[in-house]
Amino acid sequence: MKLPPGTIRVYYRLAVTDPRGRVVSRTHWRLCRSYVQQWTQGWRMFFVSAAEASVRDVLNALQTLTDPTTVGQVFGRVTASGDARGIVIGTDGSAVTITDFALGTQILTATMTHLGVTIGPIVETLPTSAEFTISRGFINVSGGNVNVAEVGLYCDAVTAAGTKFFMLVREVVSPVQVVAAGLTLTAQARLRISV
Repeated sequence: MKLPPGTIRVYYRLAVTDPRGRVVSRTHWRLCRSYVQQWTQGWRMFFVSAAEASVRDVLNALQTLTDPTTVGQVFGRVTASGDARGIVIGTDGSAVTITDFALGTQILTATMTHLGVTIGPIVETLPTSAEFTISRGFINVSGGNVNVAEVGLYCDAVTAAGTKFFMLVREVVSPVQVVAAGLTLTAQARLRISV
């Protein structure tokens, strides 16, 4: 898909597979329309090269992001396993607001095992655009169906109080994605830029 010049877009896709890896269901790529305030605060800090105060982390605490010229990053790693960073999923289908700081109700590892996050290489898709894809699997170990109604992207950042975690994107999944017991949900986020 060709984008208007100067565009940054994030898309997401969900796929459910059985234990043998066969696809049970897969959505089309869907445009994310729900960048939250922390996304903009991170970009602002990058451009002004100064600390950014009053950035709300996923625990609802206000943090001061450290000047990126002193720590070498704005927002960082999304590749670790566990509940705190990477692509995350939840069950809350309520509307997104600009001040959302975390998923409404995150699905934790005890319900769906969070596999590691992978980030693909940058790929030129057209002469005027490039993209990369972040992927993560979640295995339903709950013994019953799990209804996935939201997807988000968490990352870490260096703050005055140490490394903290921040949500950049929260998207409501409609219709809800049902994941039966023993099946794997693979969530993907694709960041595409154009000139």
